[in-house]
Amino acid sequence: LHGALMQLLQDEHGQVKPSKTRAAGLNYPGRGPEISHLCEIGRVKACYAFDREVFEAVRITCKAEGLLPALETAHALAYVLNHPEEFSRGEVVVINFSGRGDKDLEMIMRYFYGD
Repeated sequence: LHGALMQLLQDEHGQVKPSKTRAAGLNYPGRGPEISHLCEIGRVKACYAFDREVFEAVRITCKAEGLLPALETAHALAYVLNHPEEFSRGEVVVINFSGRGDKDLEMIMRYFYGD
């Protein structure tokens, strides 16, 4: 895809499988070559979060920190919040707040309050 050696979401026939996320920045079926390489050598672990976990992470972050994360960032927050057994007490977890959630505010409001 696009001339790069990279990992893709694929179906059982090897065809590109579309991603299913409400986060526009994650709605691409492939990983870039750098991330693919880091996953292959074990430096990065690829993981996922369900929409309900992502929106709950947004709610928790807003309430606890007064920050409105973008949905892309909320995926990482959701993973950490939902997998505490993978982290040692006192371990530092770094999450890059890659964007502002105000661009996602309409979608966030619809999720919590409906149309």
